[in-house]
Amino acid sequence: MPPETLRPHFGTDLTKEGPMAKKKDESEAIANQLGFAVKELNAVAERMRAAGYAELGDEIQTLANSGAFFAEEYARLRALQVAATDAGGQ
Repeated sequence: MPPETLRPHFGTDLTKEGPMAKKKDESEAIANQLGFAVKELNAVAERMRAAGYAELGDEIQTLANSGAFFAEEYARLRALQVAATDAGGQ
């Protein structure tokens, strides 16, 4: 899964200075790190399979899939949090 699909979608402009801007930066950093980890684990799994270690490659692929799941859940929960914050501010 490409890391771009793991980034949370924010419904509002949170780039203004203040606590929400810091939370956005932290959230994006976490999402980017999760995406990077998933991408790297997928690459390692493929290299392990190509080197003849299919079973280890499959186990690493399972870790990558787990990481992708957590990244997607993080993005979903963060989007809900942002939506709730926006609804409360209107």
